[in-house]
Amino acid sequence: IDLGDAAPARRAAEAMARVLDSSPEAVCETVLRRTQQRIAAAVIDYVARRDVGGNLASFLAEERPDALLRIHITIPLPLVGLGAGAPELLPGVAEMLGTELRLPEHHQVGNAMGAALLGLDAH
Repeated sequence: IDLGDAAPARRAAEAMARVLDSSPEAVCETVLRRTQQRIAAAVIDYVARRDVGGNLASFLAEERPDALLRIHITIPLPLVGLGAGAPELLPGVAEMLGTELRLPEHHQVGNAMGAALLGLDAH
């Protein structure tokens, strides 16, 4: 991943690898995968609350009449990524959600612009 200042990140990964008796690469892969899983979980949680409300169990029971337990979640809309880390973090999230990733022009500064606009609204 080519994002930010690599030297401090490399030192942190090396330190974690020593503690975990692993390699820096494995530590980084684990951090990336867990971050992607958390983002995917947040997206699924939002969509489930929006589409299903509080009764996800009933919704799933109606959708799988013959399955013992088989859940495959896809989102029929593209995942739109903002922020400098989006190209590194979100392809895996889009894959987990069975959707495509779209990075709008100037996506790298999307979070900063949103934070600035929210700051203006607060005053």
